[in-house]
Amino acid sequence: MVRTLMGYIGAVVVAHVVGSVAAAQHVIGRFEAMAGDVDLSERLRWTVGDVIGMATGAIYPIAIAVALLLAFAVAGFIVRRAGLFSLRTIGFVLAGAVGLLVMHLVLNSVAEINPVAATREIAGLGWQAFAGALAGAAYIGLHPAKAKDLG
Repeated sequence: MVRTLMGYIGAVVVAHVVGSVAAAQHVIGRFEAMAGDVDLSERLRWTVGDVIGMATGAIYPIAIAVALLLAFAVAGFIVRRAGLFSLRTIGFVLAGAVGLLVMHLVLNSVAEINPVAATREIAGLGWQAFAGALAGAAYIGLHPAKAKDLG
């Protein structure tokens, strides 16, 4: 139980940090297109500010936590029921990517909000899905399979 919880919390943190950094870089890129170059120190300050700001906001971290909880529950169910422990890693990586992608699409279509402005574009959605995939990999890394499950 503790391994599962630690894996889940680690995955949520990874998804939040990577997703926030990707979103910040997208916004900085748009800003540079309009106003000119942003130096490295300003880029770093802006990025850290966005990671912290998005962590204290109400929607993004909660939405990530719910999306990954649902995605990992489904992935775990499928892996256990189908006996596909050899595909466990790809299953959770795929579940994380799909979970975050669906989260953004649902929030946009149902609530008409984009907690991450970058997700208004395909590239931004892709980076959020990538954050979810890394979250799935983090979950596997922090929650390794038991030896009895593998063989």
